[in-house]
Amino acid sequence: MKTNPDFPSLPIDIIMNRLTCDLIGQFRVLSYNILADRAAQTGGFVGKSVAELEWDVRLPILVEQITRAEPDLFALQECNKIGDFIEAFPDYDFTFASKGKSSRFGDGVALLWRRHTFTLRRNVFEQEHDDNHSVSLAVVLQHNSTQLDFMVATTHLKAKPGRVNVAMRGTQIGRLIPRIDTSLPTILMGDLNAVDDGSEPLFSYLKEARFQEPFTMKWSTYKERKFTSFDAGGVVLRTIDHLLLRGTLRCASFIKAPPHCETLPNKHNPSDHLPLIADLIVWK
Repeated sequence: MKTNPDFPSLPIDIIMNRLTCDLIGQFRVLSYNILADRAAQTGGFVGKSVAELEWDVRLPILVEQITRAEPDLFALQECNKIGDFIEAFPDYDFTFASKGKSSRFGDGVALLWRRHTFTLRRNVFEQEHDDNHSVSLAVVLQHNSTQLDFMVATTHLKAKPGRVNVAMRGTQIGRLIPRIDTSLPTILMGDLNAVDDGSEPLFSYLKEARFQEPFTMKWSTYKERKFTSFDAGGVVLRTIDHLLLRGTLRCASFIKAPPHCETLPNKHNPSDHLPLIADLIVWK
């Protein structure tokens, strides 16, 4: 299992015991809504100057966070500076999909994978949801040491509460699921803009499609509330970022966010979201 002695604020918590099965593959994944450039400066974040939220200030911290986590595969949401990440991670291949005209910030989602660990088998789809502010991306990767294929998908769904937006997120997931190959182990990660509290139909659709989330609501606590994201005012804390698995993939461990955290973004976490980081294994 990888360890990160230079990353003491993110201790690894074991959440699944090794079973009496044959371990045939292991790798680390990360998913992170990095807060789009220009969205940061205009988001109305309490107690933050525009200068603190400039991309040149936030980028080095984002790169350091990802580098210290040592992911073999990572997904980014609200990414509108993909070139900076390509330059920062030269040992990774990548693919990117933009939200297109539905985003005033020109952002999208990206997948980056370590060349030593994975080989691209095929791009499956890039799907801009034309019903507002959503995009999905999927690829099939081969795990080099085991020669096993995996499907990896990331998405960023429609934001904001309300009946119309809840229904729209359900529609967006409903369009995404049929495009995922059921014959392959699958990782689905991203910002779903939804809390799994029974109010969002999209989670029923995911469960019907046999997706499971291995560490729901085990992230950071702030004033005894669980969260992966702050809203712009730092008032509403929600677990809206998710990592789901299907097939022979299991989560061996996850890296937990600091137990107490000041409002986001801050000098240690330059986004209004926290990264999800997990070690995955494949069982025969």
